[in-house]
Amino acid sequence: MKKGVSGMRPTTWNPFSEIKTLRDQMNKFLDETFHSPEGIELQPSVDIFEEGEEIVAKVNIPGIDPEKVEIMISEDTLIVQGEVTEERQMDEEGYHKLERQTGRFKRTISLPFKVEREAASASAEHGVLEIRMPKSEEEIEKITRLEIND
Repeated sequence: MKKGVSGMRPTTWNPFSEIKTLRDQMNKFLDETFHSPEGIELQPSVDIFEEGEEIVAKVNIPGIDPEKVEIMISEDTLIVQGEVTEERQMDEEGYHKLERQTGRFKRTISLPFKVEREAASASAEHGVLEIRMPKSEEEIEKITRLEIND
């Protein structure tokens, strides 16, 4: 019979301890990433849909001056970026809660069709940026619409 090493106790693996450690590491990573000194990376909500022979993107930009937003379009990608800034003193008396975020934002969206970027247009109303991009002729020619036979 073999003798065990004296003074050593068997250890029991606890999966919940491993999960807690992983959760703590993820929380630390997310806090450092999204609350970095450079500011919070904002992600405005975006809707993309077809309307006739156009692709339409609606981007929520409440409180952002549309002139401070940059829009770039390639034939299959839309990039919307800018910065949310606000003049306020964090140590100013009277504040009870600060939730509105400031910082840079950038959304890169793959478009479902190739578009005619030179013919695209943008407008903003009530904090919603609307970008209209006509589908390219190549994409329009690829579409076949079928009638349903009775």
